[in-house]
Amino acid sequence: MARPLDVGLHLNETEILLEVARAHAIEGRVVSSSGTLPPGLSITGGPIEVAVDAKGNFKIEGVGPGTYRLVPKVGAKNTLFSSAAVEVVAADVAGVELQLEPTSGIEIIASRQDGAPVPGLRFTCTQEHDGSLKSCECTTGDDGPCRVEGLVAGRIEHLRPKLSGFAERTIAVPWNKPVHFEVPDLGGISGEVVSLEGDPIPWRIITAQGEDGKPIGPVISDAKGRFQLGGLMAGAYDVQVYSYDNRSFSAYFVDRKKKPIGQTAVTLGQGELAKGIRIQAAYAEGKITGRVVGDDGQPQPSALVTYVIDSPRVQYRSLPVGVEMAVAENDGSFSFNRVNAAHTYRVFAQGVTGEQGTLASVSADGKPLSIAVKMPAELRVAVTGLLKIKEIARVTVKNQQGGEESKVLFPTPDNLGQSGCVIRFPGIDPGEWEMTVSQGNNQASATVTIRPAQVETIAVRIQ
Repeated sequence: MARPLDVGLHLNETEILLEVARAHAIEGRVVSSSGTLPPGLSITGGPIEVAVDAKGNFKIEGVGPGTYRLVPKVGAKNTLFSSAAVEVVAADVAGVELQLEPTSGIEIIASRQDGAPVPGLRFTCTQEHDGSLKSCECTTGDDGPCRVEGLVAGRIEHLRPKLSGFAERTIAVPWNKPVHFEVPDLGGISGEVVSLEGDPIPWRIITAQGEDGKPIGPVISDAKGRFQLGGLMAGAYDVQVYSYDNRSFSAYFVDRKKKPIGQTAVTLGQGELAKGIRIQAAYAEGKITGRVVGDDGQPQPSALVTYVIDSPRVQYRSLPVGVEMAVAENDGSFSFNRVNAAHTYRVFAQGVTGEQGTLASVSADGKPLSIAVKMPAELRVAVTGLLKIKEIARVTVKNQQGGEESKVLFPTPDNLGQSGCVIRFPGIDPGEWEMTVSQGNNQASATVTIRPAQVETIAVRIQ
């Protein structure tokens, strides 16, 4: 067992001695009945991810007691059907073996009627195996074909391009020949959303509904009211404009009570691009203006401000994706023009260090508002003493309400000053926090109290 380190934690001139707990490791190997492993293979166990070497060996270090599910991955997605649960109690775990099932792929070719390839077309599908459902996808390149990899024996379902008018296909796996999709020349609709007076209206939702009744889009009009819908087959379309609110872009697809504020009919020939379509949107315009200040009354320049349609049923724990976003000026002022005056809104502001404020039931009547953002507390951890240079250390803080934040520290001669290697936790909630500092196989923890709107500096000295 490693010899414990003596760690002194200085908090308000009081030294606390901490006992260092040893972390553990999980070792194992990945095997495949085919004898080969896919390139770029890695293993994840909770938040930890490690690479697998050419022989299939892996080692996960720095884990504490608990149960970890090890999952093989290739790239950013989990593309392989295999996993194992490993329990770590008070010792290292070795001999873990993950058996990969044989996988294969299918090639998809997208071409036009003249045989020309269709680049940039996305295909999606699903595959179920042993009760686990996996999504699969690929996007055609400049030469047309793409491959869906990581498939096990069975079948894939719901294979189709992301275009309207195509039926889903079911393909057996393995499949030893390309799957062909013939794509007709596609058209599009572009134009602008304008008011009844002809002025451009930004930040509105535009969708097109074809003859099959399925919605296409949505897209959002830009700052000048312009929009563009692409990838459309020949046929008649009803192009509709909706107010943008705090729901997702596609929420109006299921909300049948939501009415468009403007619409027009467009008929496309094969491969036709309909340009200059003007859609008039009828609604009463308003304005939201105000200033962002701190709880000390001082302006908060560069604060982010947004607004959503007010709803008491919706709770926000962070700054939402609102109708539009503004950045407060040097005096803290902000302004939103061309706002739908038929609604009341909830306005949010977030300062540069994460502090937030909100106002509910705001009308777009142009009357100035004042949003006060609460100045945050901040925790600074300064690690000194016998700190190992160029070896990763991790600082984690947790509170009893379930809040947790973790940051990585990489000491170098450049950032190791007289006060130690400092890492900051701005915007931390006041209250009691448990702090853990670890480097290598050594770990130490203590409890600290964060006061409102104060900067607490904690010096940790490793001896």
